[in-house]
Amino acid sequence: MYRCAADTPETNVALTYEREKSIESIQKQIRELIPEVAARARQSMKSEMQPPLSPAM
Repeated sequence: MYRCAADTPETNVALTYEREKSIESIQKQIRELIPEVAARARQSMKSEMQPPLSPAM
């Protein structure tokens, strides 16, 4: 959810001021509930960008 909220402004979709503030509020609430969420999101993105490991034989 945090990553979705973080990625939304970068999608070039026109957002109203109210929507932008709502998304910022969601991110703030998530950060307050899970302080390490930003670090988790970064780690998740790194993992997704790495090529899959080939099976060992």
